[in-house]
Amino acid sequence: MQNVKKWIVFVLVVLCYGLPNYAGFVIAGRALEVIETLGISTSQFSALSTAPMLIGVFFSLILGLLMDRFKAKYVMGVAVAVSAISAVCRVYAVSFFPLWFFSVFLGMSATAGNACTPKILSQWFSRKSIDRACGAAAAFSSCILGLGTATGGMYKSLFAAFAWSALFLCVACVLWFLLVPRDNPDPAFAGAAVPAGEREASAKFTECLSVVVRSKALWAVAVAWLFQVGSCTGISVFLAALLNSIGLGTISAGLTASTFTYGTAAGALIGPLLFTAFGVHKKKWLVFCGLAAGLLTAWGWRMGGSGVLLAAIMAVDGFLAGNMMAFFFSAAVMLPGIGPRYAGTAGGLLSTLTLIASVALPTYVYAPIAGDNYSLLFVLFGGGLILSGLFTVLVPVAEMGREAEAAVSHV
Repeated sequence: MQNVKKWIVFVLVVLCYGLPNYAGFVIAGRALEVIETLGISTSQFSALSTAPMLIGVFFSLILGLLMDRFKAKYVMGVAVAVSAISAVCRVYAVSFFPLWFFSVFLGMSATAGNACTPKILSQWFSRKSIDRACGAAAAFSSCILGLGTATGGMYKSLFAAFAWSALFLCVACVLWFLLVPRDNPDPAFAGAAVPAGEREASAKFTECLSVVVRSKALWAVAVAWLFQVGSCTGISVFLAALLNSIGLGTISAGLTASTFTYGTAAGALIGPLLFTAFGVHKKKWLVFCGLAAGLLTAWGWRMGGSGVLLAAIMAVDGFLAGNMMAFFFSAAVMLPGIGPRYAGTAGGLLSTLTLIASVALPTYVYAPIAGDNYSLLFVLFGGGLILSGLFTVLVPVAEMGREAEAAVSHV
């Protein structure tokens, strides 16, 4: 029965994490239509697309602290409810500002998922499988985001796209409250990542903040991750527009652009297996992923024409970026001195910093520099991925894995 509950929780975490991103990125598949209909600039469109992530800047750390202090069901449940209500309100928004405002609060559930998924899953999965579970959650959530980009142009209207995405979130909210257990798993549940004696222990807010803020390893992860997430967000937002500009139709551009997201999902899913295979050399693999993904982002789309080859290049680009994402995402619960006990706060801090980057870098740094020059824009995105790969050198990868398990057991 515990195994059934485990997978119910996993599926609902993925839905609550991914569906707000689906709702946010349905407009990416209709990029030119939205820009022309609302009469907005490229920077405003980027702001609209990244609006669901903006709320994470203010609430990620708060939600992480609450998750370490109170029961996950209620913290995540309230977040999902806020997202569902915002999605319904967004259906009736007819101009830029109200659409942007409701899109901001649409991201509450994704913020909770981004900050607290490692914390929630660490209560159900073993130490050996927690990185794979986090990678899988990130992968499937990315698939849901990719569906938003791929199907956005298939709806009859923007109103229909918003209405259906709101319905999906409302269903997920109801299922969360109905199916997720109120309490943590039975302390005797075999293999759980959180030691049995610590299941019900609640860390104080000041203790959580003190431990997390002083972790040099966590700050190293944050520096590398912010460049990766800023570039990947920008690619997801603007790839369809880039492909439109080189002659692809709306639906073809959306479908081709979604291959980057699906590649990212595959990378996040397979990445933890590769880390195990590479062992102590996985830092070299992560550096390679950053360098190769950066080059493909900057120039790969020029080599693929407009057919299957282009889609394959974007999928490989996403796969390499997804490997990096899987590593960064599971870091909150795997780093020495952090572990499951402080994973909520650590995830909240990482989420805050990376969400700032996901909004600020593409919207307020890259887009203003590039203007309407999509070629330059993607060179900037590629440069961000290269920097992420280089900064991965600072992350104490060698201390993770078996050594991290030992640290977790003493938290």
